[in-house]
Amino acid sequence: MHYLDTQRVAAFGYTNAADAILAALDQGIDPATDPQRLTTPLAHGSFLLMPSQGASHAGIKIITHAPGNAERAVPTIQGLYLLCDGTTLTPQALLDGEALTTLRTPALSVAASRPFLHRQFARAHARGEQLRVVIFGAGPQGVGHVHALREEADALAARGDAAALAPITLLVRTPDNASPEAHAAGTVLAAGSAAAVEALTEADVVVCATGTSTPLFAAEDVRGDALVIALGSHTPEAREVPAELMGRATVIVEDEGAAMREAGDVIQAVDEGVLRPEDLISLGALHAPGAAEAILNAAGEGPVVVKTVGMGWQDLAVATAIAQQA
Repeated sequence: MHYLDTQRVAAFGYTNAADAILAALDQGIDPATDPQRLTTPLAHGSFLLMPSQGASHAGIKIITHAPGNAERAVPTIQGLYLLCDGTTLTPQALLDGEALTTLRTPALSVAASRPFLHRQFARAHARGEQLRVVIFGAGPQGVGHVHALREEADALAARGDAAALAPITLLVRTPDNASPEAHAAGTVLAAGSAAAVEALTEADVVVCATGTSTPLFAAEDVRGDALVIALGSHTPEAREVPAELMGRATVIVEDEGAAMREAGDVIQAVDEGVLRPEDLISLGALHAPGAAEAILNAAGEGPVVVKTVGMGWQDLAVATAIAQQA
């Protein structure tokens, strides 16, 4: 059995991982039948178990979440991924689970937002500008989204499409506490500062990658045609995006059922009467042949929110692709 460490997982790349997620949908994976995330509370955090099965492989991710680790200079998310043959269930590879999550989550954001992201690039090009991106959060996911967006821009440019990306802004509570990796990735500003507010109001793309339980901004703080990608929470009690924005946006989710179980941004907007479950558009529906153009046209000049919680089938798709390349 092979062990694929952090470096080998990260080397696979975000764009390749996004392609693997979409390929799983092409191969018939049904997110609605994916096993639910299992969470076990512990004294200092929790275990998260994420099993899944596809056409050729099965796998399970075992993750530990210890919020207090942030004060100990230890990763808050750690774990392993076990990849097995889909028929015999013989273990075939063991992957670093933290690295897989760090890769998969930004890749999922790219996969789920790709038609809208490409349109935002084209709109910026038509204005004679570079795409402006603001990211809330400067942890591994915030920094990972910087690299994922740059990879997607490079892939677009390689095929001759407009893909000019402005320097990315990361918003945090205390810039001095941000890691060297965050400062190297973009301009780190204090959330709520005058410079941060200006960057947010001008952003074409806003990424929310925090552990907050309350909205990070007001609906009127973002452009009317903004693409908002929210990924920082996966519990009903937590949300990063205000209900008002959810109510007037085109909302993309991995799966309607998963969103109504785990996505606080969605659940709370529905509870407040500004969003209906039937208005949600799944990633599978968006990725269906010919569907993206119709959904883009229906969204028009309005805002788009892509809300993800992370599902086992995505880990399985990316882990399988990495192991097959190794």
